[in-house]
Amino acid sequence: MLSTNNSSTVVPLKITVGLGDDNEPSKIDLSGDRCCCGRVTSELRHRAFDATEVNGPTLHGPATFAPAGRWTLLGKTIITVWSASSLIDGILAAEPKLFYLAYLTHWSLMVTILYMTLSWMLTFRATVLAKAEEATATDVTMLHKIVWCLFTVAAPAEIVVAIGYWGLEWDGSSAGFYYRNFMVHGVVLGLLLLDGLLLNKIPLRIRHIGLILGYLFLYLIWTFIHAYLGIGNPQTPEDDDTIYTALQWRQDPLSTAVVAGQFLLLLAPIAFCTVYGMSLYSFPCGCNGQSRRYLSNTNTSNNTDKDASTTKSSASYVEMGAFDMASV
Repeated sequence: MLSTNNSSTVVPLKITVGLGDDNEPSKIDLSGDRCCCGRVTSELRHRAFDATEVNGPTLHGPATFAPAGRWTLLGKTIITVWSASSLIDGILAAEPKLFYLAYLTHWSLMVTILYMTLSWMLTFRATVLAKAEEATATDVTMLHKIVWCLFTVAAPAEIVVAIGYWGLEWDGSSAGFYYRNFMVHGVVLGLLLLDGLLLNKIPLRIRHIGLILGYLFLYLIWTFIHAYLGIGNPQTPEDDDTIYTALQWRQDPLSTAVVAGQFLLLLAPIAFCTVYGMSLYSFPCGCNGQSRRYLSNTNTSNNTDKDASTTKSSASYVEMGAFDMASV
């Protein structure tokens, strides 16, 4: 709860949590950039994959990207195997198999499975193979950043795939109602968000939007090359020149350019901002990343005491959404 003492001065919000056996508190100031616009502008000046957040706290690398625990490992195993089965099923059913790689749906599915596999491996190592010296590790490693990057691309891309298929490609018939189609155009998206935002706590930052825009721009270039090289589409003999009916580069280049522009400059940012907002959300109505997993001794307030009880707790992490608000 905020206390202003009837003054016009904005009072910083401090969050208190008991640490260690002596229950000495550590305070983390989250007063900076509390509005959406403030956070966005701050993140534009912030390094995209820095472990330190714009409002001060530092991400706990293993807890954020490789959480340990048998139940977590079980959940990730189910998610990864179930999602990978849709990829295997699709490849086995595809004729010709090489053309399976022509679709954005399958590009995104492969990025998703790669993310899930690496994420599962990190959790497996942390749960089953962890060494004593790794138990106190807190850094965001290069492998963590690879997982971070893959999720940043996969999650918005899967939203684009789902909206693009059901909104543009699907003809409204029951022919689209079958298990494999539901998996790759919706279910895998849900499993991905469950893995990345609930089991993990992967943060998205506004500068990450460049990754998804670059990824989708690369795919649009591929569709253009495909159309003008006359490769054809063996899966749709009635229209050999297109991968997706909405992208008619040779037959109607102007309309296709408009569709591609909407796809890249409207749909993709909406998809990214959806995942971005979800990564910042904390129950019931928090929107500043309070549920992310930070180092418990992070201190961004100049007035906070730095005593022994906080420094000895560097290996632990805290979820900001679980804290009790303290009046200041």
